[in-house]
Amino acid sequence: MSLLSVADLQRWLEAEGPEGLQSLLDYAESMVAAYLGGESLEEADFTETKTPVYDTRVVELANGPLTTLTSITANGVAIGTADVSRSYWLLGYKNGFAGGVALTIVGKKGWTRASTPYNLKQAVYMTAAAIKERGVDRGATSTRLGDFAETYAEAELCVPDSAARLVRSYRKVDNIGA
Repeated sequence: MSLLSVADLQRWLEAEGPEGLQSLLDYAESMVAAYLGGESLEEADFTETKTPVYDTRVVELANGPLTTLTSITANGVAIGTADVSRSYWLLGYKNGFAGGVALTIVGKKGWTRASTPYNLKQAVYMTAAAIKERGVDRGATSTRLGDFAETYAEAELCVPDSAARLVRSYRKVDNIGA
């Protein structure tokens, strides 16, 4: 299921009919998700276990973009979520996370169709329009081995600069060191 509807994309693109728009929408969403550093934009539950090597006030999440922090425990002892500051890819704790202590982080990543931010929707529409205009081959590399063929594309090359600016705050690499 896409976060955006084919009918909305059809209106945004001013397209004649819906033919081929679902696959275009899916591809655009996957490119925006990859640009952000995640696997998907769709909401999903996750549980992540991390063990910081050293004492630290900030831990980086592998799962994201984080939209809801349900719980966090250190060696099975709950840490109040109100005491943890968070961004889409980072968790901060004023008392610090102890090195060598396992953290279990439970939350939700991504969005539902109703909760998708406006700027994220616009970025997907803009990416779909750019892909429709120029095709999917910009920045794409194809590999073939016998009957198996696969095409890879750099997300940064598939998401237009104008769309990237709209969603930069959700991006993993922009949050590191923030």
